[in-house]
Amino acid sequence: IPPGLDQPPPTDDSGDVDLSLIDYYLSLPLPQRAERHYRARLLAQQMQQLARERYGSIIDDLKTAD
Repeated sequence: IPPGLDQPPPTDDSGDVDLSLIDYYLSLPLPQRAERHYRARLLAQQMQQLARERYGSIIDDLKTAD
């Protein structure tokens, strides 16, 4: 439990999804949510590209095998 919290955040029935984060992001204005989503997608694409450059890709290997 992070400092300052008395109890863990609420979760769904599985215990894996932090419902307070969902509530927080849904409370943001739509343009701000869209901007955060866009930046998260860019980060994921950059990480994917970096991993491909450093380690190769099984998908690329499968394409050359055909």
